[in-house]
Amino acid sequence: MRNIYYQTVFIWSYTSFGTGQVPDITEFYRYFGLAVSKRDDKRELPDHLCAELEFLHFLAFQ
Repeated sequence: MRNIYYQTVFIWSYTSFGTGQVPDITEFYRYFGLAVSKRDDKRELPDHLCAELEFLHFLAFQ
């Protein structure tokens, strides 16, 4: 079963795109003054579905 909860994994599964996307997403979050948690117990890749949904929530309620 494919892990569709990560954008880059989903993109790599269906296209030849996706390389270098995680740093781009991190920079996009940083542009809006956000950062991915560095704590070991809270570490998640920035392209995880939940992280991207949280970001959309942040943008919607600014």
